[in-house]
Amino acid sequence: MKKKLLLTLSIFLILNLIGCSRYNEKTLNKTVKDNKKEIIIVMWDKRINSVLSLYKQTFEFDNDIKVKFDKIKASTYEEYLKKLNIKLYLEDGPTLILLGRWRNTYKKYVDQGVALEVTDKISNIEKLYDGFKNDKMYYIPIGMYYNPITLNKKYLDDLGVKEPKLNWRKEDYINIKNKWLELQPRIFSYREYLDVVKYPLNNLRIFNKSMEKVKINTNEIKAYIHNAKKQIYSGNYDLKREHKYEKYSKYYEYKRDEEVQNLREFNKAVMICDIDDRLLSLNGSESGLKFREMYFENPKGIVLLPDVMRNDYQVYTWGFIVNRNGKNTDLGYKFINGLLEEEQQINIYRNSVKEDFPVIKGIEEEIKKIEKERKIEDRFIKLKEYILDKFNKGEYKVYNSQDSKKVEFYNMLEEDLVKIIFDEKEYSDEDLSRELQKLEDKYNMWLTE
Repeated sequence: MKKKLLLTLSIFLILNLIGCSRYNEKTLNKTVKDNKKEIIIVMWDKRINSVLSLYKQTFEFDNDIKVKFDKIKASTYEEYLKKLNIKLYLEDGPTLILLGRWRNTYKKYVDQGVALEVTDKISNIEKLYDGFKNDKMYYIPIGMYYNPITLNKKYLDDLGVKEPKLNWRKEDYINIKNKWLELQPRIFSYREYLDVVKYPLNNLRIFNKSMEKVKINTNEIKAYIHNAKKQIYSGNYDLKREHKYEKYSKYYEYKRDEEVQNLREFNKAVMICDIDDRLLSLNGSESGLKFREMYFENPKGIVLLPDVMRNDYQVYTWGFIVNRNGKNTDLGYKFINGLLEEEQQINIYRNSVKEDFPVIKGIEEEIKKIEKERKIEDRFIKLKEYILDKFNKGEYKVYNSQDSKKVEFYNMLEEDLVKIIFDEKEYSDEDLSRELQKLEDKYNMWLTE
């Protein structure tokens, strides 16, 4: 009986020791995992670039750390900024801020003291194209993109127009487009909105040098409004009453606005069905730097050219700034530096599902090999070289490098002016003066806030 009791006690003690050992092992593993170094990358809740996702895994494994994407859910860009600002001033906040290609400008983070200067912290900065380099570097691009004008070669032939050269001018584009419009009324697509409303407005100089004051009640602005209204209601466009075309000003903020969503769907239908004998492609999926297979068009039937209607901020990028209050910033520098290595930059060109092009020099021969494999036409390669040359000479600039206050102002002004532009009512100069003076007072007050 005693032997049985001793045996039972022994088995109980052994099992208990095994259990404790396993518990202690789990606790230890959890503690090690919890104490593992990490960097946090904050971003808008968008799809993550495929190359970035793969690099994250490699970086985690090689450095025995955790890389976490903190995605901010927001319906509008303004809502995103508010939520982001809360995070940026936390102690041990996000290490890196991922800036996307659209709307995100980095100078506001520099002015607010959020962005760390990284000039001497990231050695691979030296590899960047000259167009990216400044004496002090706060924003590091990882991929770049250029959106060209896409013309339909068939309709150029029908118009009796020779294919324009790369160094064509704004006047050449307008002359070709006017010939196309003279044949029959055309659908007023988003591309038409850009040409008639947005780009001409962005090309106007409204701020004074110190950006402390704006003048809106001017003959130049009146002429711009009159000209836009004249073009829209000239009879050259087939305007649909069910569409509120002024909503094109919110084209990239459509989640909360059914009318904007309708316009986007309308443009998509035009693109897919080719219901308007499009001289101008609405595709927008091709980069002037990296040509891929087109989904809706025959590459032989298109002409890609620099967009002469836009101002000089034509190069779009995505990349990072390092948060002054971020945790493990040294690892943040290392993370960015790795993305500028030749292997990762080649991956951006070869494997990225988007139109991203590398941002570093020194891999031109590798890119040429890939272009040869993909049988890229020489005319597209020449376009790429033309754009890079203009960029490195400073004739094209990085969109993200603009002053955020100026970008915000032009976006707000656009929304105010489209209400007048798309109003079928005729406005005299006196009418416009009254409306523009109200806006001028409003925006000068906004500048002082």
